[in-house]
Amino acid sequence: MIYHSALKKFKEWKKEECYEFQSPDISAYVFNAFDGIHEQIKTVDFIYTEPPFLAGYKIFNDRANPTESRKWSELITKIGTTLMELDKPCYIMGGGQLKSSLKGWKNQPVLSSIHEGAGFIFYNKTIPDFKPKTTLSLIKTLYEQYDVGGDITCGYGLLGYMAKKQGKKAILTDYNPYCIGYIKQESSKW
Repeated sequence: MIYHSALKKFKEWKKEECYEFQSPDISAYVFNAFDGIHEQIKTVDFIYTEPPFLAGYKIFNDRANPTESRKWSELITKIGTTLMELDKPCYIMGGGQLKSSLKGWKNQPVLSSIHEGAGFIFYNKTIPDFKPKTTLSLIKTLYEQYDVGGDITCGYGLLGYMAKKQGKKAILTDYNPYCIGYIKQESSKW
């Protein structure tokens, strides 16, 4: 299993803190979503993001070791506010708690369910004309339409992985420097 910052058990790897990583396909930065949007994210064609699920948020926070503790609901509110300000198509993977917390968004988001309450939320202009069955199928289709994707809670870098597989680019941010370290170590194998 690849490193996942919210799972209780995962395959250990040589942990490395990294605050910035750049390659021809992937740029990854430590950046706290509570602080808004990294300047580089503003240049992408679309946003795909998987904010931490409520059930994994405490584990994620403990591993990221933030300087201050904030609630999951505050993170989701901030992500929503930030994405509403961008004039970009946004694709968000989330569960039922995420969907209920988006009620105040302008241009009401559309939810496409996948399984067990999880689904994709489409926001800002673009609703695909297909019903994605997996995260990978959605990202693959997005990269058929766009060249540069951005992820504001990138974790272990799934969007970067898919960008590299399809000869595209990704700009990634996360507030856990171990996630950026993982991307730095593993992306050459993708």
